[in-house]
This record gives sequence, C-alpha cells and structure tokens, in this order.
Amino acid sequence: MPSAHTALRSIDRAATFVCASVAVALIAAVAGSLAGYRLLVDISDSMRPALRAGDLLVTERVPAASVRRGDIVSLADVPRGGRLVTHRVVAISRTGSRIVLTTRGDANPATESWVKSSTTPVQRVATRVPALGRALAMLGAVGLPALLGSAAILLAVVLRRSRRTRA
Repeated sequence: MPSAHTALRSIDRAATFVCASVAVALIAAVAGSLAGYRLLVDISDSMRPALRAGDLLVTERVPAASVRRGDIVSLADVPRGGRLVTHRVVAISRTGSRIVLTTRGDANPATESWVKSSTTPVQRVATRVPALGRALAMLGAVGLPALLGSAAILLAVVLRRSRRTRA
C-alpha cells in the first residue's frame, strides 16, 4: 500500500503536468494568433467528409489573391450577421484587383460567390483536429475560465508544496 507521501507526490506530479499543459496550450494559442492563425469550430456537416461538425479548424490569415481552387476557406457572410461559412473554393475569377471566389460545401449542391479585393485577408483552413472543437465548445464561456482557474490554483499548491519541501 503506497504511503501518504507517495500519494501526495503523485498528485503533485499530476498537478504539475496539468498546469504545464495548460500553459503550453495558452502560449501556443497566443503565438498562433499573433502569427495570423485562428481556431474555429465547424458547426455543420456541409463539408462532409473533409470536415465534420465538431472538428476544430486551424485557419491561417492570407490575402485573397493567394487562395487557390480546392482550398477550404472561412468567409464572413454579411447577410447572415457575419456568421462564418467554411466551404471549398471551386472557382476563381479575377478582374483587376477584384477577385470572385466561388465556394461550395462538399455536401451541398449550391454555390456562393464572394467578391474580395486581392489584398483582403481571408481565413484558409490549414488543418483540422477531428472532434476537438466539440469538446472545447462544451467548455463554453464558463468552462474555460474554470479550467484555467483550476490550473492556476493547482500550480500555486504545487509551488507552495515544493517550497516547503526545500525548506
């Protein structure tokens, strides 16, 4: 049977691991944001099978002129209150500095057209993490601060305990 000291040591290690993981995730999110990346959660199956509802999408901010046919992009649909639409680019036409991106969800028959300046930034999907978006969405506006607060408390406990051990 493990001693109380061994059990506390295991709890300290687990708490340290959780705190370090949260810190690394926060640093990565801030660095990614500064580099033009954004995390989005796909909310529909319009891009099935390439993307599924609940996937976490990592998008990169690029000028519209760099988008190519076949890319998956997220664009703000102004008539729908700026809601992001994530679809595949099926055609591109250029007239001077204006670009018309024609998109369609892989599971949809209808297309949409988006007129952009060649320098207007758009979000191009760089990668996806299956189902992780669903887990993050469940955390919601209350869960994420609670998780971060718990990690901060665990870190404080670990640091305090390690000071006592050294003294």
